Parts: sequence; C-alpha cells; structure tokens
Amino acid sequence: MKFIIINGPNLNMLGQREPGIYGSESLEAVLQRLRDRYAPKGIQIDSFQSNHEGALIDRLQQAWREGCDGIVLNAGAYTHTSVALHDAIRAIAPIPVVEVHISNVHQREAFRHTSLISAACSGVICGFGTDSYRLGIEALAQMHELCCDIHGEDTGKNIASITAKRETIYEETLYRNLRLPDECGRFRGCGQRDENGRLRDRRQP
Repeated sequence: MKFIIINGPNLNMLGQREPGIYGSESLEAVLQRLRDRYAPKGIQIDSFQSNHEGALIDRLQQAWREGCDGIVLNAGAYTHTSVALHDAIRAIAPIPVVEVHISNVHQREAFRHTSLISAACSGVICGFGTDSYRLGIEALAQMHELCCDIHGEDTGKNIASITAKRETIYEETLYRNLRLPDECGRFRGCGQRDENGRLRDRRQP
C-alpha cells in the first residue's frame, strides 16, 4: 500500500514558523515518525512539499500515474484560494485525497474558514496538531481496507472498480464520516437516514 503526503507553501518551515500554532516539530521529523510507524504494517509513505501551486498540481497528477493508493494533502494557504487544486483533485479521482490542517482553521482568521478543495476531497481533518497527518493516513488505510474486504484483493485500484457493491461500501464509509467515489468517480456527501433507515445524500432533496 502506497500513500503520499503532499504539503503546500510554508510547511517546509514547520518547527520554526509560529510554533504556538504549528508546534516545534520539523516536517521531516513528522514524516519520519509516520514512516517508522507504518512501515511494519506494509504502508509506504512518500512525501512532497512545494511553495508553488503548479508543482503541487504536477505531483497530484504524478501520484495518479504512479497508481498511488491515497493522498494526504495539506495545501496550506492554497486551501483557501486555489480552484486549480480543486480541479486537480477531481481530475485524479477515484484516488482518495484527505485534506488535513495542523491548526483548527475555523478558530482562526475568517479568510481561513473557507476551503476551495474540501468539496473535491474524501474528508477533512484539522486541529490535531501534527497528529492530523497520522489521522489522515489512518483514514486512507481504513478506506483501502473497506475496498479490499469487498473485492478480496490487496490493491488500491479496488477503489476504481467499485460498481455493484458501491452502495454497501458507501454506507459503511459514512459511519466513519468519509466518502468513497461512485462508478463515475464522483464523491457523495455524508447524509442522514430516510424513513427506511437508509442513509440519504445530504445534497439531494
């Protein structure tokens, strides 16, 4: 199983940049801790960081070409400004992308309260410090495990082949506040139960 953690602008300054908000641990230390934790479980964790929007898009597309099983994305300030990243995430569907933030962006400045990429991502994790990255990896691993349980294959490409049993996976995943793609690569939002006890897409009337 192969995941990649992609970090956007200024996250190379982690450990030095506003430690009261982002902590004192360096980005490399965070990544090494995660590799040490998950390597024995058969999970390979690659990483990429750039201060440039186009480079982040290129790496997302490269992850798709490599057959990556999932992506943890901290887009930094581009979270709030980049339609291009939103489109790139949708373009590489059905690879699941989990949006993460170290700080609770909703407790900060108003301009940080809006994410332009959340609607394209499988889920969002924020406010748990650098442990947000671990939670992102756990979410991806859980999604991968659900797919393998249904299809009986140990490959992230299971996600792309969800068809007849997609609804079963969808409902199971909703309990974990995540989303999986349908056969067209679209992600359905978490819903509430209808009169028959089935989970309804919240974007449907």
